[in-house]
Amino acid sequence: MTDLPRMRGDDGRDAGDPLGPAADVVSNGPADGFVDEPQTVVLATQPGHSKRRSGLVAGIGALALALVAAGGVYAYTLLSGGGTQPEKYVPADAIGFVKVDLDPAAGQKVAALRFFRHFPGGSDVLKGDDIRKTVFRLLQENDNNLAQLDFDKDIAPWLGDRLGVAFLPPSGGGEQPEVLGVLQVKDEDKAKSGLAKVFDGDGPAVVFTDGYALLAADEASVTAARDEAAKGNLGDKNAFQDDLEPLGDGVAAFWLDLAAMKDAFGSSLGAAAGQLPAARADLLDETFKGRMAGVVTFNASHADLTVRGIGTSAFGVPDAGSKPIGPWLSTVPADTLVALGISGLDKVVADAFTSFLGIVQSEPAVGREVESGLDRLERQTGLRLPDDVETLLGQRTLITVVSDALSSDVPQGVAMRAETDTAAAQEVLAKLQALLERSDAPIRLTWRAEGSDLVVGFSEGDLSAVQSGPGIADAAVKEALPNLDSAQEALWIDLDRIAELVADRSPDAIDAGTMDVLSHIAGIGLTATITKDGSTTTVRVVAD
Repeated sequence: MTDLPRMRGDDGRDAGDPLGPAADVVSNGPADGFVDEPQTVVLATQPGHSKRRSGLVAGIGALALALVAAGGVYAYTLLSGGGTQPEKYVPADAIGFVKVDLDPAAGQKVAALRFFRHFPGGSDVLKGDDIRKTVFRLLQENDNNLAQLDFDKDIAPWLGDRLGVAFLPPSGGGEQPEVLGVLQVKDEDKAKSGLAKVFDGDGPAVVFTDGYALLAADEASVTAARDEAAKGNLGDKNAFQDDLEPLGDGVAAFWLDLAAMKDAFGSSLGAAAGQLPAARADLLDETFKGRMAGVVTFNASHADLTVRGIGTSAFGVPDAGSKPIGPWLSTVPADTLVALGISGLDKVVADAFTSFLGIVQSEPAVGREVESGLDRLERQTGLRLPDDVETLLGQRTLITVVSDALSSDVPQGVAMRAETDTAAAQEVLAKLQALLERSDAPIRLTWRAEGSDLVVGFSEGDLSAVQSGPGIADAAVKEALPNLDSAQEALWIDLDRIAELVADRSPDAIDAGTMDVLSHIAGIGLTATITKDGSTTTVRVVAD
């Protein structure tokens, strides 16, 4: 992994130079484990940062897994809520931040407890913290260093309930962002020795402040981060607050400043002035635009990941003015296993293809080869890309898969409905049908057009079902698809029914333990609403 930027300490010494004998020793704090003034502790000294940076990321990852699963939602009955959040100790110029909070608002604790009770053994696990040791043992199986540790002795006495990881702009002329870990600790003295064991002699520098440990690649970096956060922290930043506030409290959250990320990662992306062809530079500018924020929340019967895009790019997503797809889901077959609806998919395809051509044509030889391939495809098949794909998908597109698709060896049970130029679309379908006939494939297409409404499937039954069905019968679909009436994108997956059908056809395809869990997931839904200011997307898992 690339080294973290080298920084200089207050004494002008390069931060990568040896810090002296005292830096190799973990200082002994006061008896109560806390100090009045922040202190910096370097857990080990190494010549250079590359290995330490990798260790920092890996170590924080291990602690995050231990925190999520070992304390996890299974310890909710022991949590009290309130208190300082990790973002208070992150500098305001952070370009990205993710956190896990196992001490959220009381309502989230209760909701998470009720949600996990739906699953096998959930109630038993919630009674105690045995899951801590179980998960830590799983981590130990893949890490020789962690295998030497004892969770009760080496981790539990000091690990708190909150963890944050921040990405800071490069400093000191570096090209890579800084990584800052923000870890809540219950006892600083025990945390010092515990972190030293976790990182196994290749640890980061650590500074303790207000019950949190800040971790960075070296003393200069962690001290600078602490001092900058004292002047202005991410938690007080208006954009950060405004982006996350509508999403409410949850057990995990993230925030990304996409425009700042492009600047920070510019050199590694080859985005410095003059380094990229115009088409690639334009795509990069369009992709890294605005901000994103997301939160994981619980309800008694479902878990959500909700993501907001604020001023984000319109590339790859429907236009804000695209028609809602929700009404079409009200006429699909009752036994629909999967339904995917997207408005403005024709424009999405056109934009993606235009960007692709712009990129490949920036390399003349590659561009000529691609253009030659497209010409050859048209001569051999009559298909024009991307025009024919755009025509077939139309302004609104709905694809459904019903139970027949998994219970028969003959292609059936799959249908597509599109709002499009039906005359032009039928010409495209005729080309596809001719290709299928020439290939001797055991597949035949059937379609029906009325006005701007096109329906395509493998049988007449498929056509009738997708256009005039009673709607999905599973009651969970309404819960799984919030704000469906205004959504331009929607996805429904009837997970427990799919697992049941797969198991019926192939009894050994899914092991008993996995089947037990899947049978308690009523469905997974996704809805996305796009406005002129951005988007809101919710992925929801509904428990049975």
